[in-house]
Amino acid sequence: YTKLASRTLVSLFKKDDKTIIVVTMDCSNDWEVHKTLANYFFDNFEMYLFMKQGIIDIDDTSYPYVPFIYEDIIYPLREEERLKVNVHLYKISNSDKIGYIKIYLITSLNEEVFIKNIYVYRYY
Repeated sequence: YTKLASRTLVSLFKKDDKTIIVVTMDCSNDWEVHKTLANYFFDNFEMYLFMKQGIIDIDDTSYPYVPFIYEDIIYPLREEERLKVNVHLYKISNSDKIGYIKIYLITSLNEEVFIKNIYVYRYY
């Protein structure tokens, strides 16, 4: 609680393979809002496994490193949405990080929204 935020409620909801955290500040009907948002999420989104943790197959046999990601790329999507990834690999790297994956959400209006970067590491 702060004077600016007033009443603050943080709720975590789980159902099957889905988890959502809902946060409200200064909301007089916060518990109903949380339940409504969680139910909307559970009813309208499916968890989509886009890439599994592990070695990334690339077509360039001359690339000097074996690219690897340490986490699955899982994202909640509505039926009309999809994910797009751009893999950026460095030609030379002096560290274990050899690139990154930029993840975008393609909305139902065909808008591209940046979600996050995931680092790509050198596999030994």
